[in-house]
Amino acid sequence: MIDLQSDMATFFRERLDAAFARRQLEASAETRVYLVRLLTSMIRSDPNTVLGLPYGLWLVQAATEPSPSARVRRLRELGDATLYGVGFFGAALEHRGVSRRYVLDIGRRAYRAAASGPVRPVLVELADAIGRFALVLDDVREQTALRTPQDIVRLYDRWRRTGSPLLAERLGREGVFPQRPGRGRTLH
Repeated sequence: MIDLQSDMATFFRERLDAAFARRQLEASAETRVYLVRLLTSMIRSDPNTVLGLPYGLWLVQAATEPSPSARVRRLRELGDATLYGVGFFGAALEHRGVSRRYVLDIGRRAYRAAASGPVRPVLVELADAIGRFALVLDDVREQTALRTPQDIVRLYDRWRRTGSPLLAERLGREGVFPQRPGRGRTLH
């Protein structure tokens, strides 16, 4: 019998390690394990769960939860949803007119408020570097996504707006070599 949970964890651990190396970022071993668990649990989730409820309302509901243990759990879930949401569905958020910075600020606040117990150091690390971890998850998404021509066009549009060398590198892996106008070469 195939142990899918273990196989998925190995798959995501390898992708995360590669993303951290590509971005030259560090994270504690505990935080890396937490991120693997987050990815293996969220990959089965409905994107509408992550993108559905307004994050500000979710924060208020979580913060006013009467039970302390339920409050911590809901705040942690909110932090996880914002991190995963920006990492995997950042373009969908932008399309809806929701700022990544706004979502990450809510996630940062949720993780800080939930930071208690044995996972406190992990939640503090996630809160302090949520933007960098969202970039790592975006990198994982890019490495695991099936590519369609529309995906490549969206990636090129993002590169045009940002000029990101990382996006240019990803385009190159897809056989597209973007050049800035006036630099002698054209887009292939």
